[in-house]
Amino acid sequence: AQLVGRDRAALVASVEDGAPAATAGLSVGDLIVELAGTPVTDPDSLRLALGDRPGETVELVVLRGGARLTLSVQLDSRR
Repeated sequence: AQLVGRDRAALVASVEDGAPAATAGLSVGDLIVELAGTPVTDPDSLRLALGDRPGETVELVVLRGGARLTLSVQLDSRR
């Protein structure tokens, strides 16, 4: 997924077909606010929260159309 910084979130600007983000249901326009219990304030904080987790399944909290959704994302195993 391509991300753009927003105030206290990371905006999903694009989602590649077949990528883990697409499989998990992430959509263009979603605002990522939390990953695995760690607040996401911008794309850099999301990358930091991902840390060294290739292949893991993590909970991702997004805001979509005013609703707060929790998605389960299996991260790509390659780094």
